[in-house]
Amino acid sequence: MGVESLSATQDLFLRDGIMDIGAPRSAQEYGKGKVFVRNGIKLGFVSATFSLNGKPLPTGQEFRVHTSKLMSRYVPTDLELLRAQIADCKMRGCDFIVASIHWGVEFEFFPRLRQIEAAHALVEEGVDLILGAHPHVIQPVEYYRTKRDPNRIAVIAYSLGTLTWGWYTAPHLILSLIMHLKLAKGHVGGEPRTYIESAKPNPVVPLRRRPSVLTC
Repeated sequence: MGVESLSATQDLFLRDGIMDIGAPRSAQEYGKGKVFVRNGIKLGFVSATFSLNGKPLPTGQEFRVHTSKLMSRYVPTDLELLRAQIADCKMRGCDFIVASIHWGVEFEFFPRLRQIEAAHALVEEGVDLILGAHPHVIQPVEYYRTKRDPNRIAVIAYSLGTLTWGWYTAPHLILSLIMHLKLAKGHVGGEPRTYIESAKPNPVVPLRRRPSVLTC
């Protein structure tokens, strides 16, 4: 809906204490992660979208959305923007890194091979949780044991479905997932570690006549 509407949305988030990701306000914020501390755990958030639905950002405002060629048919998957954000989160001492990625093919029930390869690469770079969106249907949740730390299991939700879409023409378009995670922070071999203690994907369906969600 344009940069003005993006800024208006961010203003509302700021008013209500909601942290936005993926939409830098200034060029200096581009390629940087967002950091949130809760219960002594420093969480880093990185993000990217493969598309703006064919609507280019205005000249001079290209930094306003983290956009990468994640799904192009013509060039390899570009992870450099996400890698830059991961490096920024590491530099700022984050205990746990979450990647929010807008990618995938609409209405397909499984991720493409290149997405799986990209997800594994991001996890080995330092991401601990991937939350995917765009296909509008649920795709598998993968529990991936990392090579960088044999004790670490990363969670990759390739597509959580959708919570704010108005198409309810088929059952598979109604069902979505919300990931509930519990983290544990401590020391392993004298080194500080933060691991996923539990991960539960909860199915939800939106109520057609009310602006809310029904938990199954």
